[in-house]
Amino acid sequence: MIWVINYPKNTEVHQLIGLTFRKIRMQKNISQKEVYTGIVSRSFFQKFEKGLHSISVEKFQELLNRINVSYDEFMYKHHGKLFTTDDFLVTIFNAYWNQDPHSLTNLHNKLRFSSNQTEVFLSRVALLFKLILSKESDGDLSFDFIFNYLDRISSWTFFETKLFNNIMSIVPSKKRNQYFKKAQFFFDNSKGLAAVNSEFANWHSHLYVNFIHLTLEEKELNRAKIAIEDMRISRQNLYTSERNELAYLFLKNLIRLYDKEERDQAIEALKKITDLSQIVNKLNNETYSKLVTTHQEKTEPLHAKSEN
Repeated sequence: MIWVINYPKNTEVHQLIGLTFRKIRMQKNISQKEVYTGIVSRSFFQKFEKGLHSISVEKFQELLNRINVSYDEFMYKHHGKLFTTDDFLVTIFNAYWNQDPHSLTNLHNKLRFSSNQTEVFLSRVALLFKLILSKESDGDLSFDFIFNYLDRISSWTFFETKLFNNIMSIVPSKKRNQYFKKAQFFFDNSKGLAAVNSEFANWHSHLYVNFIHLTLEEKELNRAKIAIEDMRISRQNLYTSERNELAYLFLKNLIRLYDKEERDQAIEALKKITDLSQIVNKLNNETYSKLVTTHQEKTEPLHAKSEN
């Protein structure tokens, strides 16, 4: 059977995928030679399985065919293996939002000498946010190493998507638009993961809430309208949740605030949605309430000016 991955050509698969590939191959008792012959060299394949090489999507697809594993099945197993890495990422940003530099220092020290390069990368992320919280001007406060990492990974996994979601507000506009497309592509091509991962629909919502909010703040109304239409189409192909449905309705009406003819109806709808979110998820309720206040205040002078 030939498994088809709907990736654009000339992209690469994250190098850590090789570690998961090796475990699945060994579980199936398939030799290296049976897999790599005619696709890649022996030395390349060995480095790939050690997590030292990324690989083109086309080559990866051929390797998957050799071990008779579908892309969705592979990614489900892969994300399970990367749980601790994702957990470290969540820990970093929880510590940052809770203003806990001590936890960030501990995590940095724990990961900095790891043999896993992603964990070493996360140690740098932890140190960066610790320096920001501590207001240490003598440290390196540049986000460039994070941007370089996200630029380098052509085909994102859940890890890159979560990382982007957490730093989206500090990403420059042009780069944010590029990263948003990468994150969209991940969500739109991970139906198998959506069926088994309870976090999937929530992170899908977070992506669009953050992006559309920031886009509206920059007065890019047309871009926000394109994004909400993308969300509508994307949701049709996913296992959406009640929270995801609320997020879509919330954003749709948040955009309507910027239309003078629809503003009053949008305000009424947003109040109902925000009240309902109190029942579904209190954290979302706080976020939605703040965003409604922010964008109502932003649109009031716009509409007042148009009336004069």
